[in-house]
Amino acid sequence: MKLKLTDLCLTLYKIYKAANKISKENIITNQEILELKDFLFKELHKSLREIQCKQAKTIIQTQEKTRKSEKVDAIKDGFRELNLSLRKLLSDIIHRAIDILGDNNLDEKNFAVLLLRSWAKVTATPYSDIEFCILVNDPDPKLKEALRRMVYIMNFIVISLGQTALPFNLFQVENETNGIDFDVLIKPGFQFDLGGKTPLGRFDKDYDLIQTSQHMDDYIDLNTFDRDPLLVAELIDYYKEMINKKLHQKETDHSSFHKSVAKVLLLTGTKNLQADLDKYKINVDKVSHEGRLLNIKTEIYRLPDRLIEGLRIIFATSGNILWDKISGLLKSNIINEKGATNLEFMTDVALQSRLFTYVTNDSQSEKFSIWDTKMTPNSAEVENFFGIDDIANLVKFYQIAIPLYRFVQTSINTEDKNKINTTETFLDESFMTKATIYFRFMLYREAELLLLEAQRSGFKDPQLANEYYEKHIENKPMDVDDLFKLGYLKLSLEDHKGVLELFNRIPTKLAINNQAISMECVQAHCNIANIEGLLGNKSSELAHLEKAKEIVECIPEKRDHVMIDFYISLQNGFRNIQKALDFANNLYNKQAHVKLIDIYQQAAEISEQFNQLEQAVEYRNLVIQVINTLYVNKPVGRLLESHISLANTYLLMEEMDDAESN
Repeated sequence: MKLKLTDLCLTLYKIYKAANKISKENIITNQEILELKDFLFKELHKSLREIQCKQAKTIIQTQEKTRKSEKVDAIKDGFRELNLSLRKLLSDIIHRAIDILGDNNLDEKNFAVLLLRSWAKVTATPYSDIEFCILVNDPDPKLKEALRRMVYIMNFIVISLGQTALPFNLFQVENETNGIDFDVLIKPGFQFDLGGKTPLGRFDKDYDLIQTSQHMDDYIDLNTFDRDPLLVAELIDYYKEMINKKLHQKETDHSSFHKSVAKVLLLTGTKNLQADLDKYKINVDKVSHEGRLLNIKTEIYRLPDRLIEGLRIIFATSGNILWDKISGLLKSNIINEKGATNLEFMTDVALQSRLFTYVTNDSQSEKFSIWDTKMTPNSAEVENFFGIDDIANLVKFYQIAIPLYRFVQTSINTEDKNKINTTETFLDESFMTKATIYFRFMLYREAELLLLEAQRSGFKDPQLANEYYEKHIENKPMDVDDLFKLGYLKLSLEDHKGVLELFNRIPTKLAINNQAISMECVQAHCNIANIEGLLGNKSSELAHLEKAKEIVECIPEKRDHVMIDFYISLQNGFRNIQKALDFANNLYNKQAHVKLIDIYQQAAEISEQFNQLEQAVEYRNLVIQVINTLYVNKPVGRLLESHISLANTYLLMEEMDDAESN
């Protein structure tokens, strides 16, 4: 049965009264509710949906931009425009509530609505909680009561838009809706903050957010005193001591004095910041966090918000909104240009990701999947969460967040800003850091390659890769790909027995799947042969090489190409290289081909291993010759690499000559 708009308004009002425990006379009459209908469901609802749909379109347009600087500017401008629209919407709600009450005490000259949190920071979305307090010129009880009634009307109007998550089932309501469950109808979105950051307050907390500015300041002082009663006295004593010192000094520029006093007075802010660091600790390198859904608000959005605000507090720099805070840190030489650019990028990724998640779910749903949506399984549970196709920006987000987190930790205990590392760019591009981030996102192949690269660069920690991957496969049967990956990781740990156990399972598993004649099986036998050779088991090594060759010869498609790759992959000396050359020359009629580049490179490396450097030079020159033939007058990366390799070979020859002369 379709629910009439009038019935919905009346029912919502009954639930609203029950939820707020309103026992006084009706704040709004049934007739006024009916008069509100057109405003609620034509004007206001239409305005809200226009804002929400406009943001969806803005996000799509932003994603299409290719240059990062353009994206940053688009997101920054988009949020400024969005917040102007949201403030206009809230202003319309306030004025409608004032019109309904018709109370002469509600003179707009006597009060001001002060927006809080994301609404004040220009980072609110069309699905963000409405958070505000009201400042009054005069603590007149009649004015405060009229304002409180105005806020009740505002909340009712917002609830009637159908995006407020009220606990309907906790209140008894007459069955005028034929048993319709409102929990199913309503998805949380544009709503009053349920945590109490509005003049409605909370039942379990004794505070009032309709106050004069002087009384509102008392909350800050009382809050400070409650946290640390001794701190206030300490601050006063220290403040007096500093004033006495400065009064006896001849100094015309008092800016350093003001900054140092401000830093002392903001000591409570740094205490809160330390708590924030513990609360929002970055755990991308923890096994327990691997593959877990992200909470877009607590794990992404609040990271730059808390950390950048923390730096502003520590160094008493300027700025009200995030972008201005970054500019303030830059102007005060706390950070450099590159650092500021990266912090802006991090901020914009956080804001865009949060808005994208809300818009995609059309609600304040904060679960954020890091699965590639092109690879998402057909699971109802998975489809309920928003996923992204390209996580490159999110990876860079954490590459910036990790050094920023460390920088803030260090800054908390730094008294002299001249000791701050102003060369910090806030971008950790180390292979290990990127690998741990990829593991967090279950991108095992990318992480494995980065870890191996880190190992070649001198940082050997394959144990981390092994730990993550074993965690990944512990609750699922291993497929061939898993056996290969885990085998390579154990090989980097020099666990040869463990490697053999894994690689020996691959041919059996492939045979069960009718894939015994495949390059995967060839690769498995070649890998086993290499390990057996390392262990000195020559007979077993040769047996697996012969088995690999038998399989290669049975592969029908592109047999010759496969045979060339097979011989190159053996890395067993000149005999195999010569066989690869024979195949290639017969196949390509001794014409230049990209396969010859691989063969000659392999031949050069084998020659160097046996100290046959003149032959290595010959092969290096053949590589350059083939590249020049294939890519006439075209600059290619492989040509540069080949010249560098040739130079290194000549360097080895000079070192050997020097050694012989000595």
